[in-house]
Amino acid sequence: MDPLPEGLPSPVAWPEFDHRKLEARLNKVSGFEGFGGAMGFGAIGMILFWGLVIAGAIMVARWLGSLNSGSSNRSVERTALDILRERFARGEIDQQEFEEKRRVLGGS
Repeated sequence: MDPLPEGLPSPVAWPEFDHRKLEARLNKVSGFEGFGGAMGFGAIGMILFWGLVIAGAIMVARWLGSLNSGSSNRSVERTALDILRERFARGEIDQQEFEEKRRVLGGS
């Protein structure tokens, strides 16, 4: 073993350090004593935080997706008879063709 520099006490003379006592004292001072200790609460808190961030991101993505698909949902709700009426109104088909296709579709 190498000799210690002048002025430092021998390692044998250093007092024993009890980490458990320090952790208990820090938990009591910080207020985390009831949560399983500061380290346990930190891990749970981190998991909860990232879970909420991910859930929030998913909710925002779904909300934005529903805004974009809102206009396409209205077009899906149109029936074939509605489209036939629109084509007749625009003049794309004549009355005879409109009547034939309306009978086929079963519309009144």
